[in-house]
Amino acid sequence: MKKNLILIITPIFFLLIFLTQKASSQSMEVRHAAGFDVSIPLRDMQPAPVTHHFLGKWKKGEEEHEVPNKFRQVSPIVVQDNAVQTAYNNGSHSMMSAPVQNFAGMTNANNSGGRVTPPDPAGDVGPNHYVQVVNSMLQIFSKTGTSLYGPVTTSTLWNGFSGNWTGHNDGDAIVIYDENADRWVISQFAVDCTGTPYTEYELVAVSTTPDPTGTYYRYAFAFDYMPDYPKMGVWVDGYYLAVNRFNTNTTGPFVGAGAAVMDRTKMLAGDAGATMQYFKTETLGGSGSAAGSACWAMLPSDCDGTFPAAGTPNYFAYIPSTSASQLRIWALHADWTTPANSTFTYVTALSVTAYTALATNTAVSQSGTTQKLDGLGDRLMFRNQYRNFGTYESFVTCHTLRSAVLLLSAGMNTAGHPEPFLCISSQPMLPATAKAAGWEVLHRMPTEISASPTAFAVHRCSRQFIIPGEKRRMQ
Repeated sequence: MKKNLILIITPIFFLLIFLTQKASSQSMEVRHAAGFDVSIPLRDMQPAPVTHHFLGKWKKGEEEHEVPNKFRQVSPIVVQDNAVQTAYNNGSHSMMSAPVQNFAGMTNANNSGGRVTPPDPAGDVGPNHYVQVVNSMLQIFSKTGTSLYGPVTTSTLWNGFSGNWTGHNDGDAIVIYDENADRWVISQFAVDCTGTPYTEYELVAVSTTPDPTGTYYRYAFAFDYMPDYPKMGVWVDGYYLAVNRFNTNTTGPFVGAGAAVMDRTKMLAGDAGATMQYFKTETLGGSGSAAGSACWAMLPSDCDGTFPAAGTPNYFAYIPSTSASQLRIWALHADWTTPANSTFTYVTALSVTAYTALATNTAVSQSGTTQKLDGLGDRLMFRNQYRNFGTYESFVTCHTLRSAVLLLSAGMNTAGHPEPFLCISSQPMLPATAKAAGWEVLHRMPTEISASPTAFAVHRCSRQFIIPGEKRRMQ
């Protein structure tokens, strides 16, 4: 099967808001690694057995594991969307070039013990490799698509790493390539490990060389609650991490988001003394308290290219609710010399044009195939990509939406809502043409945030490029 990828390129509207960092009373914990070792080469490891300690609690049907409480209620309100692109290419922009490589990777069906909802696909590319994870499975490819290792259970990477996380293959794996260090970072959580109450961990492996099939420095960091939906970013002074925390000792209610940073310098050196600084957003008081209580599925900044200046905080972005037309920004400043000086502060709320939220688990039709794409509209999509252009700095992230523009005159569907559509890159897409082509959803994304020391500027967009393929949930 082919894979579905959506790539989107942006410009269009612009809003300038000056930053004012707010001081907040906070609770921060310094956590030492609960475990550390150096692995043998991954290529020499035997695949770990299929186990689902955590997912074994929830079984959906014969084939699918489903994690509860993963999603947030989406507002059913339909609004006029004034940021949707109505025409393609005014002659000032060139066409996007064709993909250099296109090969099949793993699918949700590869997941150990059956399909997982959500499958949480992720991956990253380096100079010579593409490393892919699909929840609880791992595979390494050359850049021409040759499989070099796997697919194996992701827990294979932690074979021989002894602790009460041993044998857990609970998923939510993330792969990032640290291009400034030429290293690979792979993480996976271990949930409901032995102990009373259950102990929760984020397992993090940092390659010792540029070869992802080689040896790794392996760390385990403990969390108070299940660190769900972990999303990581590379920054000049740390590996930054955002999680949604759930209490799996009871019925699994949402406790609050978490923001953390791990000592990148020590982890790259294989220092067993590496620590993690950990903030719980429900403890953020003062002027940021209201914003802190709304934190959900935050994305830390992930640097591509040149790092920002030393001392620049890592900016976390999220949407406070699916009915709020804004992005909220927090800044995590890590002080490794005096951890008590580290802060996680509310920065600003960036207004965006009103939009109609996409309901979770919406099946999005694609042109030329009956295979549909799972949408996930209650959060921003990984990553919050940062790039330093010298004269300005930019963050780019994506949010999947429904469109309710142009179609207001094109008729309503049986539910009384505007019939949505998806613009494609080859031609301007009028509503009737889009409907006839079978497109159902417009993804008005990504959002680009230009940053300077004093201001953020938001640029909204909707030019779309679609590569057809197999159904997958974006994360």
